Amino acid sequence: MTQSYHPETEPRHGHHQGPDREAWLDRWHHLPHVNPDKMHRDIDQIIDPSL
Repeated sequence: MTQSYHPETEPRHGHHQGPDREAWLDRWHHLPHVNPDKMHRDIDQIIDPSL
């Protein structure tokens, strides 16, 4: 609802159905391997680790 309280401006949830279980599992199994230690070091080089 907006500040002017017009209900017609509220976002509506559509009836879009997301991927089914099999699609999610297929995506999961095709994700690349990530080395968590290397990823942490890479992030620390970009973002101040003291934050």
